[in-house]
Amino acid sequence: MDIRNSNIKQLFSYEKKASRLELFFRIIYSILIGIVLYIYGIFTGICLVLQWLVILIAGRRIEGLNRIIKGYLEYYTHVIGYLFLTTDIRPSIKPPSIAIFEKKLYYDRDTVEIIKKDN
Repeated sequence: MDIRNSNIKQLFSYEKKASRLELFFRIIYSILIGIVLYIYGIFTGICLVLQWLVILIAGRRIEGLNRIIKGYLEYYTHVIGYLFLTTDIRPSIKPPSIAIFEKKLYYDRDTVEIIKKDN
């Protein structure tokens, strides 16, 4: 996946400007997100135990349980930047459809890739 793709947005990026008004509303909104995360987390914990038992007994995974666990991780990743005050962009309370990718960068001494940001 090319990181220079215009559809990719970096999470947890530094923003110098911060809204004091958003900080006030963040308290109330964070409580709502926290409740959703708590309930979703309990449900995910049950699914983790079931998935563990299925893997132990059958040696395979159930796709539905895997989707629930993956969805919780994606939602948590989506809202944690807001909850930890790294951005003022308010996430939706309903879990969004996002995808998390890992890009491994391999550099040797003589090769450097410079990616310019468009501001």
